[in-house]
Amino acid sequence: MENKHNKNQGVTTNHGHVTTKKKMTPVLVSDLLNQLNRDLFKEVMTIEYIKNSNKPIHVWSLYYGDEFWVMCWLNTSKKFEISYGGRLFTWWMSEIISNELALKFDGIITDEKNKKKGKKELKSYQEYIEKYLKIDSSKDQSVPEEFL
Repeated sequence: MENKHNKNQGVTTNHGHVTTKKKMTPVLVSDLLNQLNRDLFKEVMTIEYIKNSNKPIHVWSLYYGDEFWVMCWLNTSKKFEISYGGRLFTWWMSEIISNELALKFDGIITDEKNKKKGKKELKSYQEYIEKYLKIDSSKDQSVPEEFL
């Protein structure tokens, strides 16, 4: 699996997982990602879907301009995985994507430290940084200018 944009090589990545009770399909996941891009990501992300001949079969890559930011895939119809770089903004994006999948498909979100259900409220990036992480959002240099 090769990204056409590889400017983030060497960036530390984290993985999150969503295990669901309801089945996910590539069409439903694509629809959800596109909806989030419209409603919350201010349509600044380019979403590329790739169907591989080997595993993982269904893969989505999210780009900001020419820069790769987030990759996610279906391991099975009930197991979703997301890999994201070590930026605060990509952490927020992955939290939003995982949360929405967990809510829509009755799932549990897990990562290196946590296991939780999805929450109903969607936090803006600024709320996530300032209220959840307790960081002044103006000090985050990884945030796209559309979110400042």
